[in-house]
Amino acid sequence: MEDKQLSILIIDDDPIYRRLSGSILKDRFNVFTAEMPSLGFEILKKQKIDFVICDYRLPQMNGIEVLEKLKKEFPHIETIMISDYRGKRIKIK
Repeated sequence: MEDKQLSILIIDDDPIYRRLSGSILKDRFNVFTAEMPSLGFEILKKQKIDFVICDYRLPQMNGIEVLEKLKKEFPHIETIMISDYRGKRIKIK
């Protein structure tokens, strides 16, 4: 079995999304998952991660705060932000 070259970290508080996306991506990537940003940053300190898929709405900090910290501490990591938030639409006058 050949080693997978790239690693992805999925930070999302939805366990179903983490499990589903991890199972889809595991054939092509080494996949790590975390339900909170603090756990994600612990993984980033210990593992070589190439990409992060991060939910916008998280406990502890929002996705923009995670992105800012990622770019400061791990500027080489590419990041994809996602959200399934279905809040009220704002009407702009």
